[in-house]
Amino acid sequence: MGNLVTVTPIRPSLAVVERQVADLDDGYTRIANELLEAVMAADLTARQLKVVLAVIRKTYGFGKKFDRITNTQISDMTGIHHTHVCKAKNEMIGMGVIITNGIMIGVNKVVSDWNFNISQHSETLAEIANKRLAKSANTNKPIQLNTKETIQNTKRKDPSKPPKGGREGGSLRDELITLLEGKFDFNKAAALHDAVEAMIIDAGYECIREFRVADRGDGRPGRIDLLASNGEGDVCGIEIDRITPRDKSAVKLKQVASGFILVREGVVSDHYELDGIPVISAHPLSSSSDGVSRDEIIKNSREALEFYNAMAGAKCQDYKPFMTLLAPTQSRDGYSLSDLKAVIKWVVMTWKRRNDSVAKPNNICRVTRFDGYLSDALVWADGQGSNPVPCPHKEIIALWNEKFPGKSVVMHEWSSRRPAYRNLAAVWNGKTNQGNWREVKHLGQAFDLIGKSTLFSGAENKPWLTLDWILKPENWGSVYEQAINEHRQRKGIIA
Repeated sequence: MGNLVTVTPIRPSLAVVERQVADLDDGYTRIANELLEAVMAADLTARQLKVVLAVIRKTYGFGKKFDRITNTQISDMTGIHHTHVCKAKNEMIGMGVIITNGIMIGVNKVVSDWNFNISQHSETLAEIANKRLAKSANTNKPIQLNTKETIQNTKRKDPSKPPKGGREGGSLRDELITLLEGKFDFNKAAALHDAVEAMIIDAGYECIREFRVADRGDGRPGRIDLLASNGEGDVCGIEIDRITPRDKSAVKLKQVASGFILVREGVVSDHYELDGIPVISAHPLSSSSDGVSRDEIIKNSREALEFYNAMAGAKCQDYKPFMTLLAPTQSRDGYSLSDLKAVIKWVVMTWKRRNDSVAKPNNICRVTRFDGYLSDALVWADGQGSNPVPCPHKEIIALWNEKFPGKSVVMHEWSSRRPAYRNLAAVWNGKTNQGNWREVKHLGQAFDLIGKSTLFSGAENKPWLTLDWILKPENWGSVYEQAINEHRQRKGIIA
């Protein structure tokens, strides 16, 4: 008998495919027939046609003539890369098909103004940037870029015709700094990105978003927020940070010919550089920044860090979180050094510790929460008070060991990581019944009274009876009160 062959019948797929049917009930775009016919007859490329239809959908589709529409939004709608969206949009602005209104765009209804006698062939900004970067890579090793030399040698071919807003004879970076510095007032990052991009394009430059670079500071690829070009091969990267510039922004910008950091909210009256990269403010400098210098902010930040390390028994080295709070913004003045110290003390004395560790500066200096932290810290300080003399831990522990040798504390084990350490500081910051700040002699008297109280009878059989237990907030008041009452009874004093 021959071999048997099993034949599996091939059946058509039975998967249910949902039919998509366009329906006016799902929405429609109201557009003049003459405008729609003009778009159909226009000599546009496929990309340009997609872009103008996207603009129509985002404006007339919502009953508006203009709207803030980003390149990435159009890219998501059309599937065109945002660099090509930027190119197509700029070409149609030149043709008069698309017009701008500040940072908003829309379709020009005056179809007689449309002009198609403009060349459709031009290099994209990505191509210009890549050529520029390739040339830079061939002439200089990319280990270190000398930003200052690059800027000095980067001149416009025709300095007598700088772009709108530029400075005659200046580098592209200088022109963009002059154009953008102090011109924006936005709380949201996306709105500022849109506005900066629109102003750069309106000034006659080309601009793309999220330009890829090889390293963002950790060995992984990164993106520069904006990359501008003057159309002559000169490029300049722009990183937009919130209050203080980030180290990784400087790392990314060093990988292009030139660049600078635009700070959205931070207000510092003097110009400075971060690792050779200029830092400027995006919004108009307000009166709150008068007299504020970066050197003063750095000095106070270092002092705040030293205070934190002393209070928390830590060895942190980065003072940048404190700089963020000391720098004024468009909505508030900078916090003072005393404000920072008040919050640090409140956190160390009251916050519950995780793994016996005090909250780190990054957690304390949360911009959106610090105002509430400061309010709670000031209320706590008003009720708690603070002894003008720092708590002399070693002296008090030595006094305890002298009076209670059987319950002595090992000195090198008494550190800020120990809960009783903070509890002793809280007792020290309290006042006596006469309203005076406590002194070492007062604690010595308290230890004498506690040692003579019935609590300490048979103390050798009470292993739980330690200084740590006595200093707990829930125990200290009752233990001390019991010792005073028993002392009065022995003296025959009626309370």
